[in-house]
Amino acid sequence: MYLIKTKKHFEDQETKELQYKRAKCAERQTINFDLGRSSAAESGKHPSHLGVEELPDGVCFRPKNVLSTDKSSETAVKSAEYIGSFSVSGTDQNNKAEFVQKQLEGMRDVSKSKNVLLVISLSGIKVCSSDGESVYMAHALRRISFATCDPEFSQFSFIAREPKGNVNLLFCHAFITKSPEEAEEINAIVGNAFKMAYAQEKGKQPTFNELIEQQLKEQKVKFQQYQEEVQRAFQQKLKDIATPTPFSEKAQEHLEMRRQSSSDDSTISDKGRAAWQK
Repeated sequence: MYLIKTKKHFEDQETKELQYKRAKCAERQTINFDLGRSSAAESGKHPSHLGVEELPDGVCFRPKNVLSTDKSSETAVKSAEYIGSFSVSGTDQNNKAEFVQKQLEGMRDVSKSKNVLLVISLSGIKVCSSDGESVYMAHALRRISFATCDPEFSQFSFIAREPKGNVNLLFCHAFITKSPEEAEEINAIVGNAFKMAYAQEKGKQPTFNELIEQQLKEQKVKFQQYQEEVQRAFQQKLKDIATPTPFSEKAQEHLEMRRQSSSDDSTISDKGRAAWQK
């Protein structure tokens, strides 16, 4: 009974957390699209900045230096402007792709943005403050399912699952860059990160053919050991047959005694026959 209550408690807690995230996502969409959408070209003003509270949940924290652990040849740091996030809806991959495309098209004229740094490595993508002192989002590469860019509008975006979130609950995070080339470059960097991570993982884990070859080698070694054991056992039997045993020695003694007894009996018989002839 206690286990049932405990299970129900965790299920209710997970449901509430999921509802909270959906509500927060809807609130972000309202802020980013309904209130913040206006044409920058028509107004003639530069997009205003988003506040930290308007960024996706994935709390903002302040380590002493965000980039100190990411300075390596396999890490790229690119500047961009964060323009918003939205949850991905759809029954299948095609529906989801169409939904994301429409949402991104609607974000081309958003009036709010925030200067950020995209820290891309084999570990994943971090969205940091422009000074590199705060992390707004951190997504491991394994949680990122897709990345794309629209060079015509200098737009880059990626789709990821929230940390400890529902597997089917995906969010698309969108950014704009200063030039179409930068959007393409960021997208290419993310693609290369995926390729390198896959190559490293493939190098650690043997392929199916390698597993088969390894299994055949192990079986060959075991069979060879078995053959050697059989050969040793056969040689031992031959040795045992050739080498007299205590039992065979006794048998030989017994045969020798019988032979001696037979010889004595024949001698006595000969003597008796000679005496009878006399």
